[in-house]
Amino acid sequence: WNPFISDYYKQQLITNNIPRGFYESLSQHADNLQAETENSNTDRDGDGVMDVDDKCPDVSGRASNKGCPVVKDEVKNRIVFSSRSIQFETGKSIIKPVSYKILDEVASILNQYQYYNLDIDGHTDNTEAYNADAAQSLSQSRSINAMEYLINKGVTTDRLTAFGYGATKPIADNKTAAGRAQNRRVEFNLIFK
Repeated sequence: WNPFISDYYKQQLITNNIPRGFYESLSQHADNLQAETENSNTDRDGDGVMDVDDKCPDVSGRASNKGCPVVKDEVKNRIVFSSRSIQFETGKSIIKPVSYKILDEVASILNQYQYYNLDIDGHTDNTEAYNADAAQSLSQSRSINAMEYLINKGVTTDRLTAFGYGATKPIADNKTAAGRAQNRRVEFNLIFK
């Protein structure tokens, strides 16, 4: 008899001539419950977060971060700064070669912190496209090109999302060349899985 099946139920099975198959099914279910209970009481990485609640059961992390390592603020800031430094050819989604080193650093960070995903948001200035749909399409292509670059550097596809916003979210004044240059960008946002 399985120790998870109470004596009362054992007696009911015997007294009522319950078929053996039913008992075996019930016993298997009880075994599964016992295994789940035992697994919920383990902490493989020793970080104080039980494996059942730990999103990173093999890597020590903070309880406040669901058992995963916390990305240091300096690393987060490098990603934010990096994303604003990526340059595209005007009116195109082609990444300028000066941006490759920056994207390589972002890929390296993502490969180090496997428990984080990345949202890649593409943007344009208000002069790069002849209408809002074209601006959205251009910004989407920029975010996809940045994503494909990261994939080619070993970041898995399932950790990346790309979206284009067109000229709808400027961060600078579109009336100046400097402002428009700042608005032609992609932004990277680290997301905990």
